[in-house]
Amino acid sequence: MDIAHRLGGGTTFTTPSDREIVVTRVLDAPRRLVFDAWTSPEHIPHWMGPKAWTMRVCEIDLRPGGGYRFAWSGPDGAEMGISGVYRVIDPPGRLVTTESWDEGPEVLNTLVLNEQDGVTTMTCTALYPSRDVRDAVLGTGMRAGMSEGLNRLEERLRARAGSSEGKTTVDWKLEAVPLPVTDVDRAKHFYGEMAGFTVDHDHRIGEDFRVLQLTPPGSACSIVVGTGIVATEPGSVQGLTLVVPDIHAARAELTGRGVEVSEVEDLTAPGKPTVSHAYFSDPDGNGWVLQQRIHFPG
Repeated sequence: MDIAHRLGGGTTFTTPSDREIVVTRVLDAPRRLVFDAWTSPEHIPHWMGPKAWTMRVCEIDLRPGGGYRFAWSGPDGAEMGISGVYRVIDPPGRLVTTESWDEGPEVLNTLVLNEQDGVTTMTCTALYPSRDVRDAVLGTGMRAGMSEGLNRLEERLRARAGSSEGKTTVDWKLEAVPLPVTDVDRAKHFYGEMAGFTVDHDHRIGEDFRVLQLTPPGSACSIVVGTGIVATEPGSVQGLTLVVPDIHAARAELTGRGVEVSEVEDLTAPGKPTVSHAYFSDPDGNGWVLQQRIHFPG
């Protein structure tokens, strides 16, 4: 039997089967922002959970098989926490995770995001091990707590996306970054063979113009080197950042290919994600940064 409950803010809770709770919410934001809000330690502590509770631990290893841990402190000193594993990560439309409250049974959560005209319908389906467990959850403050959290999520998304009148109607995607180099073939060897970038194309027009485009693994943005492209001095570009899920593995791969990479540095600040960096340069001195955001400390 499907029983629907609608709380303030437009959050709907239904029970389409004996073991499920389905939460639906329409959010005035593109789904890429919604997906980011569900997976980023920069955003999760600011909206997830009851309003009066403070998330003091937000640890995320965002990869299939990676884990997460969230823990809250209540106004009366009470503590609660959940942990789980990422099963499926399919940005920006689908996220499947397990979830276990401290000393509680495991639940399978499936988040689906559908967007139309910049508005996202969020559907979160929780599959419980039994009807008794599902009903016990419904008997707690789960609905009020989740609705409060989604209200805060909507406020945060509104701040990022702007009002409906001011939303951008065109996506702006950075395609390529030109790099000044002295020797195109040397740069091709460094980025293509040593750094492992994919050579997209290498075009020559006469003797004075050449365009070589290479793309880092998994990146939507490429670099372009060549002759007759940029007037800046070789080595003058610094701070190009490659975000990686495992900085130590990325560093090991680069050093194994013969690239000189600095040791990993961890940067921490109270209430901020821990960020790890390592640095390397191409033969002309153009500087690169490897970056990994590790976790949100308590």
